[in-house]
Amino acid sequence: MHTRTRKWFLVMIALALAVAPLRGAWAIAMPTSTDTTPHCAMMDMQAADTTVSMQQQHNETGHKCEQGCNGACCDGACNACAHAASTLLDNINIAPESHTTPLDTLFLVSFPERTVIPLLRPPAFLHSLFSVRVCLSACQGSYNQAWIISAQWLWRLSMFYSRKYVRRLHRTTALRPAKPVGTSCEYPADNSVRHAVQTLVFIFLAAAASSARPDLTLTEVERLALTDDPAIGALQARSQALQDAAVADGQLPDPKLKTGIYNLPLDTFDIDKEPTTQWRVGLVQSFPRGKSLQYKQRQTEWKAIAEQANAEAGTRKVIRDVRKEFLELYYQVQAEQIVMETRELFAQLVDITQAHYATGRVSQQDVLRASLELSRLDDRTTRIRNEADKDRAALAKWIGDAALLPIDKHIPVLPAPPARGEISTTLPEHPVIRAETAKLEASNQDIQIAREQYKPGWSAGLEYRKRFGNDPTGDDRADMMAAMVTLDLPLFPKNRQDKRLSASIQQGDAIQLSRDDKLRELKQMLDAEYANWQRLGERSVLYESQLLKESTANAQASLNAYQSGVTEFTTLMRARITDLDVRLDDLRIRVDRAKAQASLLYIAGENR
Repeated sequence: MHTRTRKWFLVMIALALAVAPLRGAWAIAMPTSTDTTPHCAMMDMQAADTTVSMQQQHNETGHKCEQGCNGACCDGACNACAHAASTLLDNINIAPESHTTPLDTLFLVSFPERTVIPLLRPPAFLHSLFSVRVCLSACQGSYNQAWIISAQWLWRLSMFYSRKYVRRLHRTTALRPAKPVGTSCEYPADNSVRHAVQTLVFIFLAAAASSARPDLTLTEVERLALTDDPAIGALQARSQALQDAAVADGQLPDPKLKTGIYNLPLDTFDIDKEPTTQWRVGLVQSFPRGKSLQYKQRQTEWKAIAEQANAEAGTRKVIRDVRKEFLELYYQVQAEQIVMETRELFAQLVDITQAHYATGRVSQQDVLRASLELSRLDDRTTRIRNEADKDRAALAKWIGDAALLPIDKHIPVLPAPPARGEISTTLPEHPVIRAETAKLEASNQDIQIAREQYKPGWSAGLEYRKRFGNDPTGDDRADMMAAMVTLDLPLFPKNRQDKRLSASIQQGDAIQLSRDDKLRELKQMLDAEYANWQRLGERSVLYESQLLKESTANAQASLNAYQSGVTEFTTLMRARITDLDVRLDDLRIRVDRAKAQASLLYIAGENR
């Protein structure tokens, strides 16, 4: 009997592992809320007066609890199990909240003779650690409902078999002689197993609920990629630096202070001896040539605008690249699922072929061919997983460890691109072109600065000259003042100003040609991606309307014909492989079309 009980316990644990991928809305210690609207529907299972009193069951069994729990924690089981498990789970730090459903009202079942009874009350140590609220959000979809239903039936089945076999053991052991005085529990083995199952199932449900997280969507990937992208941050910082530098470039040079002692006699170092000895202090202000300051400021401002446009272009590029990597990862994940589904069919074909071979209907070559195709599918699965790992590594460049999360099973829906003519007319406004235009304007300012170098620069100064000693009449010597102007004389411009002007003009021509080249590249990208997007759309319609249905029908017809002995095994395998290729091609077309759409949105831009 013990062997049979343990077998069912292992079956329950296997069921727990099987439903683990189902994601639900189990909320452990959720924030309190007084909202009772139907969007979060509580499971309406209240034990109320119809609940069987566990205290009465405890008293009926005559069990005496050493810990003084009066049956509330162990339901007649051995205290060594219940309290040991309580000690083990004390480290689980889950804060209880109000407005939650008690734990023993979650696992109830209805019978004709009894309205609602609990299948099995969880141990009291779980009550002291948890309060559980089961919430089904309307926005979560069918997966949450599937998880809740699966979890409930898992608990119900495990408790059903636990009660069924443990109570049978209770009845058989009731005829045995009483245990010696001093023992702490009459049925330690039976109730220990029972509470072990309770604890294992509930811990699994709690762990699965805490580990459940939403699938990774393209919107979330874009948000994470743009949040902390270092390249975009560097461009924005450089733009801000140039904006600050532009203000400084428009200012005059700092004035210079001049001071010193003039005409001091070296024989006596007496400042009063000679009438020409003076202490001078003065200021000198330089003025650059022509309007050099104005043009220099404008040049730096245009450079800042260019960096800002580069930052915007970098944002578009990050979004485009992230979308393409995510779409490629989506393809690999969905392709793996398609191949795994086909593998199940091929595994069935292997079994059918072996059965036919045993009856002499097919040759050994057919069996080997079926096994070979199954192995080839395993190899294809490995290659797909390899590509998926590389795509996740590429995504990790922008979003870090979030790239390891499971992705949404639905293909991302991108905004529809504008018409081709509309995109073509807005190409000069693309951030890449605007950055080149700003660089060209900065180069034009540099040409103007070179032209201003033919004009003289100048500086002006003012000095105060203090004299010491007395004149022959006994009066103090009069102080003096000096004003001066200094001019630059560009008398030999051939090897200086002329060369600088020529270099600036050629630099401007180079930037203009670079701008034209990038505009052509954008135009070529627009033509190619728009044509690709349109043709892939036509192919997608063809696959959806005809090819998918025809390949599926052909594969099924081949299977029926093979089972009837009408066609050969080679024809059946070819039909199955063709169906797999058609499904993968359809997936590739839809993903590639979405990639082309991402490129068009990079060119046209979008409101974010």
